[in-house]
Amino acid sequence: MAAKQLIDFSDIIEAVREELGVQSSDTVKMNRIRRDINLIYLDEVVPASRWKWLEGNTTIKVPAYYSGGTVAVTLGSGTITISDSPDASLGSFVGYNFSAEGDAEIYEITAHTAGSKTITAAPVYNGTTSATKSFKVWKDKFGLPVDCRETVEVGHAFLRQPMEGRGRQEFSKIRRRGPKIEGRPQWYYTGDFEGANEATRYRQIDFFPAISPSITNINIDYVREVSALELDGDEPVIPSEDRIILLYGALARMWMKERNPEAAAYNQSLYDRKLFRMLGRTEDTIDKPQFKPDSIYVSSKRGPRAGRHSASQLLISGSSGGGSNNVTYVTGITIAGGTVTSAITVSPGVTIDGRDISADGVILDAHLVDASDAHDASAISYINSSSGLTATEIQAAIDELDAATDAHLADTVDAHDATAISYSNATSGLTATNAQAAIDEVEARLDTAQSDITTNASGLSNHLADTVDAHDATAVSYSNATSGLTATNAQAAIDEVEARVDTSLQTSGVLQGAIATDAASTGSAQTLSTPTTAIVRLTNGSLASITGVTAPSVAQFFILSNAQASDMDVLNETGTSANQVVTGTGLDLTVKVGASIWLYYDLTSSKWRIIGGSGGGGVVATGTSAAPSEIALSGITATVGTDEDLYVDTASGEINVTANPQISAGTVEGQTLRVIGTSDVNYVVLETGNGLSLNGPWSSYNASVLTLRWDKAATLWVEVARSQ
Repeated sequence: MAAKQLIDFSDIIEAVREELGVQSSDTVKMNRIRRDINLIYLDEVVPASRWKWLEGNTTIKVPAYYSGGTVAVTLGSGTITISDSPDASLGSFVGYNFSAEGDAEIYEITAHTAGSKTITAAPVYNGTTSATKSFKVWKDKFGLPVDCRETVEVGHAFLRQPMEGRGRQEFSKIRRRGPKIEGRPQWYYTGDFEGANEATRYRQIDFFPAISPSITNINIDYVREVSALELDGDEPVIPSEDRIILLYGALARMWMKERNPEAAAYNQSLYDRKLFRMLGRTEDTIDKPQFKPDSIYVSSKRGPRAGRHSASQLLISGSSGGGSNNVTYVTGITIAGGTVTSAITVSPGVTIDGRDISADGVILDAHLVDASDAHDASAISYINSSSGLTATEIQAAIDELDAATDAHLADTVDAHDATAISYSNATSGLTATNAQAAIDEVEARLDTAQSDITTNASGLSNHLADTVDAHDATAVSYSNATSGLTATNAQAAIDEVEARVDTSLQTSGVLQGAIATDAASTGSAQTLSTPTTAIVRLTNGSLASITGVTAPSVAQFFILSNAQASDMDVLNETGTSANQVVTGTGLDLTVKVGASIWLYYDLTSSKWRIIGGSGGGGVVATGTSAAPSEIALSGITATVGTDEDLYVDTASGEINVTANPQISAGTVEGQTLRVIGTSDVNYVVLETGNGLSLNGPWSSYNASVLTLRWDKAATLWVEVARSQ
């Protein structure tokens, strides 16, 4: 094998081609070489180890929180106004968090221009309206580099050990304990991915706490994402001295396809030895894994069991000034009379009886530092939106309730009078707004009702005594606004309907209707007139297709009969919307000579719908297994507007279609194309790209079937199923 330095994709391709003796004009084999190099690169070499050359590093600057001036906030509004303009150098606050002093809720800033006093937050503000509230704005979510596949270690100079990564639920639990705690970040979460596929890469990292008075620079070590080699100048991320492994691996695969097992085995052995040497160098450069049991394991598995030791056998001692600390871990034992003489540090994330002492300590410290307001009733906020009180904190609310109670008890007259009791008339329809007026109004209405009953009693008696006119159908009025009848009373309406039924039925009871002949409609994409009969016969010999029928004003049925000497197409949902025909298949419908279809007009959707008949259509077969269509590099042509079974072969040997698109575009959403192979020698190779979305390469060997569906929005033929 000739010695040649392999730098980029083209160097590796050329080396493989020369070893195989492949002509550069043989596009099929050249494409195979490209594919096999990428398979070795992405599926074998890259995943084989956590390579040094895959390591990446970045620094994220967590800005200090902003709290300049005060803000004006309004209950139910998402607009917040800052009293002092922020420095434009701080940039836009979009994506930052906002919270007002005394409010528990945290809002996301959705709109802001750098240097502007106005910000928009979501959801709308739910706290007390105020023109001068203290506030904080901070950021806890940051984007990761586009080549970051996964994080390895995250930390900063203010923390003696790396930050602790947490899953979504655990991270949320920690943040809920004190969402507005101030301090440097101790935990992070990288659970947001790019798109729905978690196998791609991390997109975002969240930190907690993130409310800090000064900037924190966080260093992130990560594993880089590797992309496929596509252009000739693309270089593998593998060091140049090791890129020959791609040559060995690709040759092993290609020689096996060329049915040369000796050459394949030789190159496989070269590949294996090279990979082994590369892995040997990697072992010297990566950190060795360390077993680090959590605190629950240490306390329950490694600590002394209850009853095993007495208090006199236990020692908890320590020294300072550079000396070493000796700690004996115990559990389930009571130490009587003992003294702990040295401080015990609990690492973040380590729990004691299920509590994260480090996280709780941050919250407790902030609370304890506040020696007055945090323990005063006036420091506890109160939402008055439901009660109607004016107070906005607990102390004032209690005082306000006490004053109102005293005033009510002191009023011995008005406060206990019916006129002093308010009444809501929203449901009853009364006009009264207090209990006294409401009772009086109801009493007055009862008096009126009593009078009306007495007055109308005689009229009712007269109606019941009339056994003729008062109970005659002619005396019952009828509204013809909906039916279109001319009758205005029940008697006439019944007679009119009966007459119309008589004209529509034979004596045998068989439904019949008039027939009209349409000899005028001709050409393609025509719109027929609104039918005035139950049956319409088409007789013009040159009517090729219709887009629809002029919409009627009522729901209407009719039968359309093709009495021409040639087939006629009904185009699916084409032309003016209200005149369109829905075939029910998503495809155009062919009405054969002598066939008929039954349509009705759907007033809800304003469309004609085919509900029966013998239109025709179905799947078109192009070629047969004995006489298939011969495919060239220029690609495959699909039949327009219909499902198709296409039998294929080639003039000679394998053809890898390079046309763009590989298959001509479909015309109807959901159109189906089945490509059926007929030869193991003369076959077509289709691959993803150039108008196709496949689950991998497909070859049209004998009896192989590839089923495709046309995606009109994406302008792609999408694989549905295959048999190989």
